Amino acid sequence: MRAIRSFSYSGWIYRGAAAFSLLILAACAPMTPDIQPTDDMAIGAGDLASRMRLADSAARSGDVTVATSIYEEILRADPDQVPAALGLARTAIQSGSYGRARGIYEDLLSRNLAPFDAELGLARLDLRQDRLADAKRRYRALNQRYPAHPLVAAGLGLTLDLEGDAGAAQAVYRSALAQHPDNLDLQANLGLSLALSDQAAEAVRLLRDVAGLPSAGPRLRQNLALAYGMLGREADARAVLEIDLGNQAVQQNLRFYQLLRERLVSPEAARRTLARQGTAPRP
Repeated sequence: MRAIRSFSYSGWIYRGAAAFSLLILAACAPMTPDIQPTDDMAIGAGDLASRMRLADSAARSGDVTVATSIYEEILRADPDQVPAALGLARTAIQSGSYGRARGIYEDLLSRNLAPFDAELGLARLDLRQDRLADAKRRYRALNQRYPAHPLVAAGLGLTLDLEGDAGAAQAVYRSALAQHPDNLDLQANLGLSLALSDQAAEAVRLLRDVAGLPSAGPRLRQNLALAYGMLGREADARAVLEIDLGNQAVQQNLRFYQLLRERLVSPEAARRTLARQGTAPRP
């Protein structure tokens, strides 16, 4: 099937989730070169904060090369700088170097540094690499320790959705939303899950009122567009899509919704396609 350009999935993890596309896994690289810190390499606290801000800004803007270089510089000076290590793992994921990212997270776990972030990072990597059984095992373990945590619930729900167990996924989303009713990511996830399991009208009711909020973002809006599309309300779907997309992408999405309505694409295959394109719930 032709790739459907839907919207950006930044952040995690989901960055973005466009990294679901098939990539050759880079060999696992060490977190930093084998260099021992010296007094000459030390970075003062003020300069460290400044360098971290610069690296984080570069990463957010998509300048992976600059961000990676700065994170590595910080870690050469102090291998225990956890925020820099997590930043380096994120940039490795952005560049498709999943093996390096996995090595960083495993190194942090082995030293009991940022165990939640490291374990969550490994679960997200399993999900990105379509290792659903491993992802589900990690997310369930995290869910036991951090019940209804929004990031954990989003990842566990997406894993269940990708396995085709929409009922279980929706139960996870609803449980987390009971404690975090204003969490837009969980609402977006639940809405898409509903739309792909013949409950598009409920998805519209859930997403319509929050899609116009300034903090809603394109992912939630386009999940609403898909729900409209599943109901055959193409004019409404088009109006929502045009907020973020150009005409060609709008036409592609509308065609995809038609294929879904005609069941030329199974809901399970649709979830996987949408995950690869960046429309799926954020892990």
